[in-house]
Amino acid sequence: MENIKNIYIKNSKLAEEKRNEYKAIEEKEEKIIEKYERLIQKHDKLREKAMKNSWHSYVNWIDGLVEPLAQELAKRAGKEYKIYGPFGMGCHTTIYLVNDKNVCITKQDTWSITLEPHNLDEAEVYYQTTKKEGNWNPLSTASLNGFDYNYEPLPDSIEEVEKLLSYCHKILETV
Repeated sequence: MENIKNIYIKNSKLAEEKRNEYKAIEEKEEKIIEKYERLIQKHDKLREKAMKNSWHSYVNWIDGLVEPLAQELAKRAGKEYKIYGPFGMGCHTTIYLVNDKNVCITKQDTWSITLEPHNLDEAEVYYQTTKKEGNWNPLSTASLNGFDYNYEPLPDSIEEVEKLLSYCHKILETV
């Protein structure tokens, strides 16, 4: 009987050691989980703060490049501006300089330039030239999306960009 008791006591102590090992592992895991939850809360607070700050905001080429260019061109020309686009697969966007931005561009004289984004990581924008390239069917997807026009890098100086503006005279309608 003594042998049976000793085996029982030995097994009982072994079971107690295993329970203690399991508890230690469980406590360690709980601490890791608590630390992880604190990190998630901290991350959520930082993300919420970042969403409120403008530096986090997504920079889009219309707001960051086209709009400031349109403002500068309009100011230098003594006109107002309208931005149309982006359109099509090439994201073609046109800046129109007008006398009155509340009047449709088809009902007034305009100066304009059509732009296309290229390497936006380097703020690289191209402008549409009057040169056509390729022999595209006028109803092809490429032609309808403006890919039959040649695009060249937009000059660095505002004076050179001004020289690229296209004038469109509105012909008065007769009834």
